[in-house]
Amino acid sequence: MKIRPNDFVKYIPLGEEWVVCGVNYKTGKLVPCGYPFPSMVNINDCELIESRNEPQTEEYKDALRKEHLESFIEVE
Repeated sequence: MKIRPNDFVKYIPLGEEWVVCGVNYKTGKLVPCGYPFPSMVNINDCELIESRNEPQTEEYKDALRKEHLESFIEVE
């Protein structure tokens, strides 16, 4: 199952659980919510814990746009 915005993932190297802000499968990168923002990690270092199956929020999209990370905005 693909990781999508709003999903909960475990970042394996640190054992931390994160909420996903945005994903870019072309680059293989994921941006989690939280501080410091934006952080970027490899998707392969993350394990899906819970799929929320919800659209990416406007708040997440705006935060990504502000950082010029439009490629992490989910296309509807």
